[in-house]
Amino acid sequence: MNPPTNNLEGLVKNTPVGGSNGTDFEFQRPNPVRTIELWWGVGTDIEDAIVLRGLRVSWVNETESASVGSHDSGLSHTIINFSDGERVTQMTIRAGWRADKISFHTNKNFDYEAGGEGGEPYEQEVGNGTLLGFWGASGKDIDRLGAIFQDK
Repeated sequence: MNPPTNNLEGLVKNTPVGGSNGTDFEFQRPNPVRTIELWWGVGTDIEDAIVLRGLRVSWVNETESASVGSHDSGLSHTIINFSDGERVTQMTIRAGWRADKISFHTNKNFDYEAGGEGGEPYEQEVGNGTLLGFWGASGKDIDRLGAIFQDK
């Protein structure tokens, strides 16, 4: 499935997919994303569903990072570091009541994924492949999530 996309101001803002709860967030900078940290585990008030629970993003040439959701030590956790010139060639977010999983492939032939297998797959439009951030909503879980890329 492909959700609607907003192409504004040289950006590709994929419509966030998932549930309707949570507090809205938007993490976006003019510099490319350098690091993505993800936490996942059994969702809050959802029995036996593995969902994305936390997200932290940092950017090239910036010391500041932004984060939402839960970052508990008991959750599964991964850190994804982009190398110079690395671009996303394909990204999918699985979502149902929450954002369940994110997976993507890069031009340097790396595959990354985090989260559970629930929900439906939503392909993200990747523009020129330069990931600039994410938007969506969260509470203790990542309720909905969409990627923001630089347009072609």
